[in-house]
Amino acid sequence: MVLPKDLREKARIKAGDKFAVTSWEKGGEVCCITLTRVDDLAEIVKGSLGPLMKDIL
Repeated sequence: MVLPKDLREKARIKAGDKFAVTSWEKGGEVCCITLTRVDDLAEIVKGSLGPLMKDIL
């Protein structure tokens, strides 16, 4: 996937950065694609599941 240079600069995306790709469908077609930095996604998951896992363990 190629992102325009001005978008990469604004988002501070560098070569080698890792992203998770998420898509949403509407009417059976993809209507939205989102890129989330893997490090940020890990923090989101920890924040959401951390308290839940604490109760389980």
